[in-house]
Amino acid sequence: MQHFANPECVLKHVRSKVCEARACIGCNEVFSDADIAARHSEGCQPYLVKALKEDMAKHISELCAQLCSACIRGDQRGSDCQLCKKSLRKAQLEWHPDKNPFKRELATHVFLHVQALWEGSGVDDPTSSGRPGRERAQQEEAERRMRRQAEQEEEILLRQEAERINKYKEEERRRQASEEKERNRPQSAEGSFCAVQ
Repeated sequence: MQHFANPECVLKHVRSKVCEARACIGCNEVFSDADIAARHSEGCQPYLVKALKEDMAKHISELCAQLCSACIRGDQRGSDCQLCKKSLRKAQLEWHPDKNPFKRELATHVFLHVQALWEGSGVDDPTSSGRPGRERAQQEEAERRMRRQAEQEEEILLRQEAERINKYKEEERRRQASEEKERNRPQSAEGSFCAVQ
């Protein structure tokens, strides 16, 4: 049995895939079986959000690779740029949410970025429609709050894992102490004869 100093060490050990235990990528919960961890990851909300963001970033970067730098920065409208117009129209058709019913959330996010490029807002903030300021500040504040909340949740999970580990260690110590006490206790006098009366 291996003992760990803190929950970070547990996660590091589990992520190294040395043992059979696995940790959820989204919430860092540790599972003793890889199959159980995989089933958990299918429904884990932090994992799904993380996977959605990764997919969205991948598709947007693929789209941006086909566009000119002026359209990406928002210096000109994509609908006016002869180099980017065809790629953006194709992306609008490909990523329209009605054409992607099984990936509606991903399609909606990517489509918003495509529309922002088409209208000349650039890639940074598709919801601002070219108007930086209060909307962008509100979005950044919301993202900061989400990051803080995620960090707090992760800290709570790590603390809970440390408590579980300490509880297990304490139970193990108690069990070993009771076994040692049982071994050192003298045998009872039942069935033996005593010469002195």
